[in-house]
Amino acid sequence: MPQLVSADFLPQLVWLAIAFVALYLILNRIALPRISAVLEARENRISGDLEKAQVARDEAERVLKAYEETLSVARQKAQSSIQGVRRSIAEKSAQRQTKLNADLAKKITEAEGRIATARDTAIANVAAVATDLARAAVSRLVGQELDERTTASAVAAALKARE
Repeated sequence: MPQLVSADFLPQLVWLAIAFVALYLILNRIALPRISAVLEARENRISGDLEKAQVARDEAERVLKAYEETLSVARQKAQSSIQGVRRSIAEKSAQRQTKLNADLAKKITEAEGRIATARDTAIANVAAVATDLARAAVSRLVGQELDERTTASAVAAALKARE
């Protein structure tokens, strides 16, 4: 193998040094600036994207905070509106209840009056029927006609004693 021949070591080292220096100069002058430019452009793009992302995040947080505040205000308005409606319904219900109670009291009073009138009429009719019945019974049993006024006063006294 020619690489292992000791007489060829020195020329191989010289050519190695020349190739190394040439490769170093080519890379240093041509390739490394291009690679540096690409890396710098990538870094600039990434930092720009990160800045845009931060701005977008800040904007999203601001919008979210505004949304939450608006939602809170809307909830408070809804709660106050619901309470207002409940109060209104309660007031209307109380008014209707009062009116219904007044109507019922009026109807009860009217009904009591009608009942009292009917009772008085019934008692008067019972008194008249009792008077006629007593006169007829006395007439059949005793065979004598009683005076209507006397019979009516006796029936009235018996009804009073019964009450």
